[in-house]
Amino acid sequence: MLRHTVTFPRFGNGDVYIELRYRDSKYSYRFHSSVLSRASPWFADTLQQAVDECDWVLAAKIKNYTKLATRYELMLDHKTGLEVLSRAVS
Repeated sequence: MLRHTVTFPRFGNGDVYIELRYRDSKYSYRFHSSVLSRASPWFADTLQQAVDECDWVLAAKIKNYTKLATRYELMLDHKTGLEVLSRAVS
């Protein structure tokens, strides 16, 4: 019998980090890029996009330390005035 849970699944070994509220672990999640890519054309596309890192050395150190390949966060879309999930740089 399946039990209903009130928490969203979190994967400690996920390689994608999604932050919905700045520095609030309650609204931060780790997922597997392979699952996101199969489930969503938007994630499949954005996970393949190159990002323009300001400091490639620092970005490589962060990636090595955290084991994260990609990070997303909510950012303000100035056209719509809405917060949208966007690929982030280190």
